[in-house]
Amino acid sequence: MNSSEWTLDRKAFAGVAGWSVFCIAAVALRGVRWEETYEHALMITGMVPYPEGHPSFLYARDVFSGQSYLSALLLWITRSELLVTGLRNVLHLAFSVVPVFLLASYLTGKTRWGHMAAAFVLLNCYQVFESYYPIVVWPNMYGIGQIGMGLVVLTLALLAGGKHKAAWFLIGLMVCLHIGQLPVLLLTAGLCWCWAWQLGRKQECRESFLWCMGGLGISVAFWLIQRAFFYVPLPETGAYAATGDWRPIWLGYSKLHDLHRFFTRFNPFSHSLMLMYAALLLGAGASLWQLSKIQSRRPAVMLGVFCLLTCITVWTTKSLAEAWGDDVPFWLIGWMPYRLANHLAPVSLVLALWLISQVAEAAGRKRILVVPYVLLGWSLTMLFTDKIARAIAPPIKALIDRAAPLYASIIADEQAHESLEVFFTETVGMYFALAGAACVAVLWLLKGRNGLRAVWLITCVYALWKLAGFHQFGAAFALFGAALAGGAWVITWRRPAKSEPGAAVAVALAVAAACVTAWLQYAGPAYLHNDDIGFEHLPRTDIQRDITAYLAGRGEEDAMLVAPYWGIEWMSRTGHPIMADYQTAHHMTYMPSLAPGLKKLHEEVFGDPIDAPDEETGQLDQWIEWDVAHWQDLGRRYGFKYVVAPAFRAPNLPVVVERDDDFVALYEIPGV
Repeated sequence: MNSSEWTLDRKAFAGVAGWSVFCIAAVALRGVRWEETYEHALMITGMVPYPEGHPSFLYARDVFSGQSYLSALLLWITRSELLVTGLRNVLHLAFSVVPVFLLASYLTGKTRWGHMAAAFVLLNCYQVFESYYPIVVWPNMYGIGQIGMGLVVLTLALLAGGKHKAAWFLIGLMVCLHIGQLPVLLLTAGLCWCWAWQLGRKQECRESFLWCMGGLGISVAFWLIQRAFFYVPLPETGAYAATGDWRPIWLGYSKLHDLHRFFTRFNPFSHSLMLMYAALLLGAGASLWQLSKIQSRRPAVMLGVFCLLTCITVWTTKSLAEAWGDDVPFWLIGWMPYRLANHLAPVSLVLALWLISQVAEAAGRKRILVVPYVLLGWSLTMLFTDKIARAIAPPIKALIDRAAPLYASIIADEQAHESLEVFFTETVGMYFALAGAACVAVLWLLKGRNGLRAVWLITCVYALWKLAGFHQFGAAFALFGAALAGGAWVITWRRPAKSEPGAAVAVALAVAAACVTAWLQYAGPAYLHNDDIGFEHLPRTDIQRDITAYLAGRGEEDAMLVAPYWGIEWMSRTGHPIMADYQTAHHMTYMPSLAPGLKKLHEEVFGDPIDAPDEETGQLDQWIEWDVAHWQDLGRRYGFKYVVAPAFRAPNLPVVVERDDDFVALYEIPGV
């Protein structure tokens, strides 16, 4: 390792430490939130006792998720809900920020760009581009997918930094941590491995293989232990036993309610398409520039290949799923392939910053740094100018609408343009602006290669034209970013490349602005992030506290609660087993064998068929019709005697806990 690599590693380590401390402080100040693996841990350890045949218990014990079992192990050792959920919150935030910081640092060779990338992530500049699975930095209950995405970006960062042992160890370990996000990463890393072997770096390849086997060995050991000691088979008798073919139930439910796998009803694919096309464009530009340089290791090319393979995977799966229609096999979409497009968001952000950095560093044109500085400053300003933006947006939008007929005659309006207000109050425009600046940077870097320049310019103009017909304000911001970069180009047109002392001060200010922005966004005053919960750790409602205290006073700490199935976090907040909540029916989208039991449970306990259209479901209409005898029969068969019901679906049962200011009350089934 040469001195520059050693210096970069030291600075990268310091940056990782700094952002990690930030994540801990942000969670501590903002407040620890409930997390999904904590509920899994409660069921795995038996601290919240479930009947062995219950679908939630079967899912928690049988699903191949090392993340859930690690939370269970920590809970079993510490018995601390705050420690388990707090650690998961920190990991959720850290895996959103640190991998992007490392990827940008190792790709550009400068940690300053890593700090910029981290700041843009914390400002949610690409959150809107989610593909059938949310991109949520934090706070959010669902951390498994976000941490899995962070592991992918972290592995790419390690490959870019030449840390092949750690990268391949993570690849092997990801089999048990989040195998669904591994395929494209594994294929990309495999191509890098083959390229290294072709170049004669065979010792490096042997080491990579051995470290991968080490990580894979841990994954296999986990699978064997889980199957031997924790696996629970489907029940054959009792209330939770059910027979029948899972496929029609799984398909009927998924087409109506599965947000992550079906195109027919949810989440228009338009934002994902914009992200994929932008990633392909930036990946192509980065590859063009780096392939012209004499290097044995080309990390930007690797990222370009990763973008290409991701798009191919998503588009191919989408085409096959649409061709199969109702005959689509579970194996094609069960692993949630459309989510892979989310990986392009951090990768393309880093590629854009890398291209800008190459102009600043390699071409000696420091003034192009005005692009990220202006965008970071704009983002910071938006934290305080929300009311001003909402006031000035309507008249500007009115002018644009007045010009719309002329605009429509020039460019076909395939989709109604976004509300202008969004681009003054949120940071979604930053991504478009960075992409536009990066395209200009490629044009700058291809100096002396006029043929390639011409092709690149035509490609970018065509892409901008198509974007304008699809997403007008996105095109406007891309043009704005291109204008910023172009302005810097004009200013330095005939100036010789030289170092500019003011650049160091500007970089320091930009990094400081990034840190201030991140701090205010995630740990600052509540009015900045519109968080109704405020700064409370592990929030509970008053009625939840009252229910828990009432049942504890009666010595029924383990009593099963039947709550409205659209709720979440009831198990975490009360410490009681819950018959079903929003997530319960979704278990079949991961384990379709649970479908018959889930259908039976929902129809008998809630009176709603989960695989029927919304207009055929009653939203608990049956609860107000059932008499006490019916409730008693259900309670004896399923093992419950308490029902949490909303006021507009109050059952014919006595109320035992209620509050005048709350939405729900606790009812008891007499004689059970």
